[in-house]
Amino acid sequence: IPTSVISAFLGTSLQDVIGWHGVYILGGGVTALGFVASFFFIDEDSEQSKTN
Repeated sequence: IPTSVISAFLGTSLQDVIGWHGVYILGGGVTALGFVASFFFIDEDSEQSKTN
């Protein structure tokens, strides 16, 4: 999403406060969720392999 579109919706002051920090926080959160989810999938696969 272009920063110009974000500033148009949120206002330039709020956009300047968030800046790239918000992008890194959101990206980090998605990465953390994917990282945790991968462990759940791995656990499920290992349990299925044991039962089979």
